[in-house]
Amino acid sequence: MTKQRKNVGVTAKIMEPLLTVPEPRVSQRIAPISSVPAQSKYIKLLRVIEQLGRDLKLCYTGDNINKTLSKVERDIAKACCLVQQCRAEAVKSAKKACQ
Repeated sequence: MTKQRKNVGVTAKIMEPLLTVPEPRVSQRIAPISSVPAQSKYIKLLRVIEQLGRDLKLCYTGDNINKTLSKVERDIAKACCLVQQCRAEAVKSAKKACQ
C-alpha cells in the first residue's frame, strides 16, 4: 500500500515593512560635531551605541567572542556613564530655560 501525495503549491506574498527606519549612520555623518559640550556628549553616546551594534553582530556570529564580549561590557559601561551625563545636562538646561 503506497500512498501518493500531491504536490501542494505554496505561495507566499512578501510585503514591505510597515515602518521605515532610517539608517543611523547616515544621520550621524551629516550631523556636525558642535563646539557645545553638551551636544558632544550626545554625539559620543551615539557613536558608542553604533559601535555596540557592530560588536553585538560579531557576538552573534561567534567571531573572537571573548574579545568582543569584553569590549561590549566596556562599551555598555561607557554608554551608561554618558547617558547619566546627558540626563544631567538636560536637567540643567531645562532649569536654565525655565528661569
